[in-house]
Amino acid sequence: RRYAFLADDPGLGKTAQSIRAADALFLETGLVLCPAIARDNWKREFKMWGQIPRKVAVIQSGADIDRAVKTADVLVLSHALADAASQKKAIKSRRFDFLIGDEAHAFKNRDARRTKAVYGSMRAGQKSHGLGDRARHVWMLSGTPAPNHAGEVWSHLRAAGAINMRYADYVEKFCRTEDDGFAIKIV
Repeated sequence: RRYAFLADDPGLGKTAQSIRAADALFLETGLVLCPAIARDNWKREFKMWGQIPRKVAVIQSGADIDRAVKTADVLVLSHALADAASQKKAIKSRRFDFLIGDEAHAFKNRDARRTKAVYGSMRAGQKSHGLGDRARHVWMLSGTPAPNHAGEVWSHLRAAGAINMRYADYVEKFCRTEDDGFAIKIV
């Protein structure tokens, strides 16, 4: 599939599964977005689970991106660097076989810069391209896909093309809400 969301419980091997899926499809080049603390772990996991030899570069800052794009097969960068990476000419000029978004609940807020960096704008009538548009396959991983309410999966469903409705319509149809006199809140 071009787009998939793996929402297994924590500790069940989402990282290994996604690396093996890339191997099974003979995908060589990739972009991994993860929490900063997990960057080095992803490099180790590619070495441990990957069956296709790939040069993996861990990006520590925006300054590392241009060099790594030219020399590495897989770039691993933090969620915080997603927006900076999406603006880099080197990233925009490169296509990836896969993009993996680890702890993908970080891309739940449709108005957040990092979500827009990955998915592009999702507002009606607006289309900007995100990092996901640079990849043939986009796989999101999270043990907690909707930590607060069902409205938090809208961005993922919209990006995957699984729904084509405005956020407000999605919330009205699929979420429980309450009106506190000032605003309607999702509960």
